[in-house]
Amino acid sequence: VENGDCYVASDVPAILKYTRNVYYIGNLEMARLANGTVTFYNLDGDEIEKKPTQIKWDAEAAEKAGYEHFMLKEIHEQPKAVQDTLNSVLKDGAIDLSSVGLTEEELQSFSQVYIVACGSAYHVGVACQYVLEDLAQLPVRVDLASEFRYRSMPLDPNGLVIVISQSGETADSLAALRLAKKKGLKTLGIVNVVGSSIAR
Repeated sequence: VENGDCYVASDVPAILKYTRNVYYIGNLEMARLANGTVTFYNLDGDEIEKKPTQIKWDAEAAEKAGYEHFMLKEIHEQPKAVQDTLNSVLKDGAIDLSSVGLTEEELQSFSQVYIVACGSAYHVGVACQYVLEDLAQLPVRVDLASEFRYRSMPLDPNGLVIVISQSGETADSLAALRLAKKKGLKTLGIVNVVGSSIAR
């Protein structure tokens, strides 16, 4: 909503040239846009309050930046992406994951890692499996999100579920994330899109 106008988009970059104030609609919620206002409801039709989020990042991060396609851009950005990711969790020369909700004690307590993803993100998970097993000396299982959410398998209560998604909106990956949380497992989302459902 900006100056009496309402915009609807599947992701934030699509509307950044019009507004930097956004509302995120959650699962099992709906919205009504009328006369420059937005009203949110749950599925029972009860009105729910939402606060807008101010977007502070620049749209350039989500554009092709002169590359022919996004895959080529992402290949060339890998060294900087790895450096930025590591710098975001390095504190005094050591990795500190408290900013993503993982304490040192929790990291020491994990006995299993589950990596859940779809498509090309699944292949990233397979590569990550070898690195994690080598560095952390923990068993790592990689699953397609659609299999993880529907298969009846015992989950280690001391396991960490890592969900990887390009868009942060993949339906099966979101459902797998919700399932893991419902079962009480600690979860970590890795996504390319700031403000996406999995990132939130």
